[in-house]
Amino acid sequence: MGVRLKVGEWRGWGGGGVGVGGNGHKRCKVAMSAVIRLRLTTCLKWSRANMILYAEDNRLNQMLFQAYLEQRPEIPLVIADSVEMAIAAAQNALPTIAFIDLDLNGRSGLDVLRALKAMTLPGLPSIWCIALTANHGSEYARDAISQGFDEFWTKPIDMTDTLTKIDVLLRRLQP
Repeated sequence: MGVRLKVGEWRGWGGGGVGVGGNGHKRCKVAMSAVIRLRLTTCLKWSRANMILYAEDNRLNQMLFQAYLEQRPEIPLVIADSVEMAIAAAQNALPTIAFIDLDLNGRSGLDVLRALKAMTLPGLPSIWCIALTANHGSEYARDAISQGFDEFWTKPIDMTDTLTKIDVLLRRLQP
């Protein structure tokens, strides 16, 4: 069973059937607000299992990231284009990794970072937060890390080894 959802579709991650999927993941209903952007509209909480949150307001970057992640259909992906949407998505489906643009529609990605780091659950590692920005330079990286980000990546993302990095992180962050 795939993890990409169509408009209004209900789907369990990995189990099928009604209610909770075979590996403990509950269902989530999403709607499409643009061709490729997924918006979380109603969601029953599901257990944390390798979900990735991509908080980015640039539609082209959203499309590229989602298209690239299609190579890993077993990894749920939620795309948010605002601070509010990213926080709401994480509250409903705790991600393992969050890619966070430092400027989301004029608001700081630090707001998302602070909210996600406060969502740590007992027995689970905190959400691994990766800062994304078009600004290059070691001073930007140092600032992002000092603010609490776990990693700093510049855009455009070099996708040649991104899937390998994601795979390594997901294995390392599993409880």
